[in-house]
Amino acid sequence: MDEHRIRLVLVEDDEEDFIITRSLLEESERERFDIQWAQTLGDGVALLSDDVDAVLLDLTLPDEDGLSICRDL
Repeated sequence: MDEHRIRLVLVEDDEEDFIITRSLLEESERERFDIQWAQTLGDGVALLSDDVDAVLLDLTLPDEDGLSICRDL
């Protein structure tokens, strides 16, 4: 039986924060993740599709304020 993997887009401009977040997610014993990384909101939007289960969005991005995007959504 195939295990379900959560398809996640992580929008984070700081590579160190991305690495830490990815490491924490990979430690999960209950869930498995397929993580796509984008450093800008524009790149993150380009990765969105019907196959994405969740988005983790940094609140301070170089091309947009993540909080205002959450309000808009």
